[in-house]
Amino acid sequence: MSDGKAKLDLAAQDEEVMRHIEAVMAITRELFLKKRKPRIKKVPLDEESFGKGACLYVRSMTGTARSEYEKRWAGRKASKDPGAFRWDMMVRTVCNEKGELIFTDADGPAVFEQDSGPNEDLFEAGCILNGLRDKDIAELAENSEAAQ
Repeated sequence: MSDGKAKLDLAAQDEEVMRHIEAVMAITRELFLKKRKPRIKKVPLDEESFGKGACLYVRSMTGTARSEYEKRWAGRKASKDPGAFRWDMMVRTVCNEKGELIFTDADGPAVFEQDSGPNEDLFEAGCILNGLRDKDIAELAENSEAAQ
């Protein structure tokens, strides 16, 4: 490789490195604490049941709402009432395209009389978006067993 070509390759690598460095920016406390819209994820629904292109959305919870969800279930065994466990996640996350929650606690019985497929899709999407993983659910179950 000629010296000129090597210098061009290094310059190109340096530009690439600089682009990555510029893309990584530590933000200020004020910027982090600034009110933000919740993250929203589209959840497609079964076309046969709801029609072509039908969907709902799930949104991220605030840290406070996530803590309330965990506290509520830490002292209870989710396996004794899995519908309520799922419903509690759904009522806190299922929303319209604007991020407005669409269900209330009173809707639970009617929702759970329907096909479980869409319920499970929405529950799982809400868990994933809010960082509630299988290990978190297992910890809630362990904590609830220890509390009993």
